[in-house]
Amino acid sequence: MQFSMLKLLLLVAVIALSLATFGVWGIAITIFLVVQAVWIRRAADRVALVAVWGLAFVIGSCVIHGHRELAWLSHCRNNLKAIGLALHNYHQQYGQFPPQHVADAEGRPMHSWRVLILPYLGEPKASNVYSQYRFDEPWNGPNNRKLAIEAVENFRCWTTNAAEPDAPLTTHYVAVTGPGTAWPGPTGSRVEDISDGCNNTVLLVEIAASDIHWMEPRDVTLEEALSGHNGKCAVPSSHHYMERTYFFFATYPLKGNVLTADGSCHCLEDQPSRNDLTALLSIDGGESINHDGVFGWHRATSRLDTIRCMSFALYLVFLLLLVL
Repeated sequence: MQFSMLKLLLLVAVIALSLATFGVWGIAITIFLVVQAVWIRRAADRVALVAVWGLAFVIGSCVIHGHRELAWLSHCRNNLKAIGLALHNYHQQYGQFPPQHVADAEGRPMHSWRVLILPYLGEPKASNVYSQYRFDEPWNGPNNRKLAIEAVENFRCWTTNAAEPDAPLTTHYVAVTGPGTAWPGPTGSRVEDISDGCNNTVLLVEIAASDIHWMEPRDVTLEEALSGHNGKCAVPSSHHYMERTYFFFATYPLKGNVLTADGSCHCLEDQPSRNDLTALLSIDGGESINHDGVFGWHRATSRLDTIRCMSFALYLVFLLLLVL
């Protein structure tokens, strides 16, 4: 390659496009490709070099992002399924699901259902916390609050956790409480009480931006859930289903996970209709539910990032002109 004013202009254009396409990593990528091209004499081989690396990047980008999203999704869903299994193991031993909270003699909530299922999670840390937990003091008493950090990972979604570094002890899995729900309050419900069918009744919902400590005997009320907003968080909601930008695409699933009483984990639209949400949260309302219209994330929409695609295409074209 001979130096000329045209080459200099092409180099400036390539650097600018590399920054627009890849960010600061674009400089390193460009240096790597140009150095490779310098050692290749045939023009056809230089074209092949740029084409192969460009194709490899497109394929690799799609594969990496796809696997990352799947890993995030699987972790949070598996977390919720493990909690569902613990709830059913508790039900098998006591003949009912745990109460939403354990109250003191004056009726004030002292302990959460999340604490009650710790021995059933099958996690050594959770069992260890339960063995040291004191039920004769509140959840935030001097002994119990020392245990908070040990088992919190069981009640936090990894993706949402990464997005909320300032709230390390809050829970992302909460019950929806109130009359007619699976969580009426200080008494636990039974599978036999769920006349709507366990597959049609939601036990837990996942929420983002939660301000509920995982030990705290507080969840989301039915009124809060039906209003579509609980403080800062919609019901249900999650960071891994929020708007996500990939290299060439931006996706808008806007969904959140829910656990039904049969132990299944589903993805629910972030803003289901009030009627659908009421039907899913009630245990004996007799409502009919259109599963295809409520469950599933297959309706997620994607938008092509045209600016990124154009800058990437122009980058490859100008890079070819530079190395020829």
